[in-house]
Order: sequence, then structure tokens, then C-alpha cells
Amino acid sequence: MDKAKPRGGSAERSSPHARGAVLVSAVFAAFVTIYRARSADLIRLATNGTGVLPAGAKFRTILPGGLRGEAAKVADQVLNMCIRALDYCPPVDVTFGDYLRAIITADRDLVPLDDRGYRVAFISAFRDRGIFPTNVAHLAEDSLVWETPPLSPDHQKALQPSGRDPQPAMELELGPTSRLQQLACKCQDRPRLADSARAANAAPGHGLRAGKQESQASLRA
Repeated sequence: MDKAKPRGGSAERSSPHARGAVLVSAVFAAFVTIYRARSADLIRLATNGTGVLPAGAKFRTILPGGLRGEAAKVADQVLNMCIRALDYCPPVDVTFGDYLRAIITADRDLVPLDDRGYRVAFISAFRDRGIFPTNVAHLAEDSLVWETPPLSPDHQKALQPSGRDPQPAMELELGPTSRLQQLACKCQDRPRLADSARAANAAPGHGLRAGKQESQASLRA
């Protein structure tokens, strides 16, 4: 019988599944941090301000339901942050660091005031796992946000809402994508690719921005 191969070798650690597990771990760590912060008030109420249940004590009736509600709410919010970030990723050659920048940028565009520390939780979780974006001075929110790229007059005009018929609108929607594909073939400058993707995604009627947006308060409630 062949001997079992030792776990944790360099080949195993570099496999796509192993690298994906690191990303999942970072997202889940951010979720746990946010959940603990949001549930702290409920736990203090249940423990008369101590934050620690006495030995053998049972949860109050309201506490389990409140904790379940907070967990479900945070899970939904974190999932939306991760999905929304896909629209802000470079079209090619995406790294985990690029994905972190996309999460921070997309969330900041939608919720400028992060009073509950969602973005800080993501930054800390990625940092703790050695995930660092390139071309940033430090892991501050302002450094991680993709900068808005300069747009040519033709591009600015194309992104303005108009009362055109559906056919030109479809051509307009496909235009930025085609330009991104051409740019991806010629350019290895990842920040420039991401900025161009962000400009295309900012077009009226594109992606998640086309629907009715929730108020900032409801997104963090």
C-alpha cells in the first residue's frame, strides 16, 4: 500500500481549491467580526451589562431570535457586498488584492459612511491572511478605492442618459465592453483596466445600478 502523502505541501497550498479556501476564510472572518459587533448590544442586555452569561444560565427568550436575525442580516449584507464587487473587478487577470479593492470601492460608492465598520472588517480579514493589493501605499480605505478614470468627451457623452430608442441604447451598452476587451489585449496595467471597468459600470442602466437602490440607512440597519 502506498504511503499517504503529507498534507499541506507546496503543491497542495498552491492548488486553486486551497487558494479559494483562503478567500472564503477571509470573507467569513469579516462576517464574524461584523456579526459580533452588531450582536454586542443584545448580549449586554441579556447579561445585565457584563457581556458574559453566568454558568448554567439560559438565554432570555428575546436573545436567540435577535441573534438569529442579526446573523441572517449580516450574511445577506456581506453576500451583497461580495456580489456587487464583481462589477468593479478588472476584466482580466484578477487577484485577491484586486477583489478586496473592488469590495471596498463598490461598498463605498453605495454606502459612503461606513459607521458600522464593514469595510474595516474586510480589510483586516484580508490583511491577516497575507492578501495585499499591489500599487497601494497602505491598507487604508482611501488607498484601496479605485480612482475614477479621466474620460474623453465622447465617453462622457455616451454615459449621459438620453431618450434614444432601445437599439442605440443596446449599442451603447456593448460599446464599453468592446473597448475593455481591446484594452485588455493591449494593456497589462491592472489599475487602468479596473478603472475602465468601473467607468463602464457607471453607465446609466448598467448592472446593479439600474435597479432601485436602497437608502444608506437601510443598507446598514
